[in-house]
Amino acid sequence: VGLASITEGSQVFVVGDDAQSFYQFRYANLKGIQDLWQSDKWDKICFPDCHRLPSHILRAAQALIAGENYLGGKVNLPPDNGNRILTLQCTTSDIQVEAVAGLIKKIMQEETTGNGKPLTYNNIMILCPTSSFVDKVCFVLETNFSIPTKKRCKPVILEEYWRLVLVLRMLHAEDSLAFREWLGITGVTQALISKIRKEAFGSGESLYDYCNKLTDPIIKGIFDYLVVVKQSMVDLNSFKRALKDFPALQIEEAVFTEIPFDNWDIQNQNYLGSIIQFIYEKFGLFDEQDENTADIAEDDRVLVTTMYSAKGLEAEFVFIMWLNDKIIPMTGRDPKEQLRVLYVGMTRAKQDVIFTFHEKFDGGKRVKHEAMSPFLQKIISFLEVRRIMKSSL
Repeated sequence: VGLASITEGSQVFVVGDDAQSFYQFRYANLKGIQDLWQSDKWDKICFPDCHRLPSHILRAAQALIAGENYLGGKVNLPPDNGNRILTLQCTTSDIQVEAVAGLIKKIMQEETTGNGKPLTYNNIMILCPTSSFVDKVCFVLETNFSIPTKKRCKPVILEEYWRLVLVLRMLHAEDSLAFREWLGITGVTQALISKIRKEAFGSGESLYDYCNKLTDPIIKGIFDYLVVVKQSMVDLNSFKRALKDFPALQIEEAVFTEIPFDNWDIQNQNYLGSIIQFIYEKFGLFDEQDENTADIAEDDRVLVTTMYSAKGLEAEFVFIMWLNDKIIPMTGRDPKEQLRVLYVGMTRAKQDVIFTFHEKFDGGKRVKHEAMSPFLQKIISFLEVRRIMKSSL
């Protein structure tokens, strides 16, 4: 989805598929995307043709999100080519891993990449509901089947460090994204934040610059304290004291031990940028193009990760496992978000995606076909369900 400004001094906003939105991090959320698209400040230009996915995956993925009114659901569908997504209905949970191992061996022998080159393990990805399943799959594949695996861990930053990053970004570059998130931290309601954002868009100013002119006591207080911290940057001790006093930052002395503030010259123009970069490196907060991801790409092993960590990744063949009811969607989690997680997972595949789930006993009765996730039930006509028993492996 593309957005182009209708005001003088044109801007272009490029908005991704809202059906793939499940991160709240840095406002990369569903409502933020939809609010931006629905604003009357923009001419709206859609690009409804998908050139990345095989037709059977695209059709199934669109059926999965049908009826949810996602912008990403407005896609031109190719003709039905008769292909269906192979879905393994395994008689036990453990058989799923054995079945996937067998299919990996078969795929490696019989298939090629999209450009005709021999497949490597690096062309295969396995997605699981949680990290505990990831550990299980890696252990069984390596121990029992000699299939090399690797894990991809989603970076997690502690709250106090993330708040520090936000403050440093506001000091370093008058960062509107950081300021917007800080508004939420200080108690400003989402309704008011949305209102202020629309007013800033209308004025043609950045959110940071627009808010700097407001008289709201909470917002004015943020800028007042930013000035105090900037003025404290005459020596390191004054700077640290000012950060400790910054409202809602909640910085502890241990943070100054973990982050070497005294490693750089505080008078250097890029002093704040050096600290921000150090924190990003410490917690692995880099884009998909960083060197860590490059190492993964060059390492010939099957990538096993969680469905939540799959965003931004691709593989020729993708396995999505444990797609059972009560697992996907998980109890206590937002089912709409969980549906979007599955949508992201299945659209990682360049050639094919394979689903697995397992039968179970409920009250002494074996539950077979009905044990699959309700999400799979929704797209059952797009699946080829094959029952896998121990004897058929």
